[in-house]
Amino acid sequence: MQISTAINESIFHICDVLDTKVDFADSIEGEIYGSSIPVYEKTEEGEKEIQFFLYFKKEVLKDAADKLLQSSYTEDDLDDLSRELANQIIGYAKNLLNTASANNPYSLGVPEFLGVVEHFHIEFIEAKIYKINGNVLKIGYRK
Repeated sequence: MQISTAINESIFHICDVLDTKVDFADSIEGEIYGSSIPVYEKTEEGEKEIQFFLYFKKEVLKDAADKLLQSSYTEDDLDDLSRELANQIIGYAKNLLNTASANNPYSLGVPEFLGVVEHFHIEFIEAKIYKINGNVLKIGYRK
């Protein structure tokens, strides 16, 4: 299974759990919260790190907070939620990759909140932008 396939399946799974619609988008603009999370791949040459970056339009986080927290929340909660969503999305993709592999070579690292992102300076091996309930989320990775 390719990484991009695992990410797509993970996004569609998480959106199904949250009962939200998902499609693809062309761009991401507005107030964007960033998070990153590493996945470690065991190879014959040693362990390689794949760094995933997730950029959430603020409204995606607010929508997820409304569904998951079902109570009032603060800006700090949105920071935590961006890390938790990164953990859930990439963690599910990691499980899919391990299921498709004979020896479970992937392990998950700790998510990090990147703050409000104004510029996208990272060059990705691959990135996709998803439209979730009319708002956008960008996921990219590099090795």
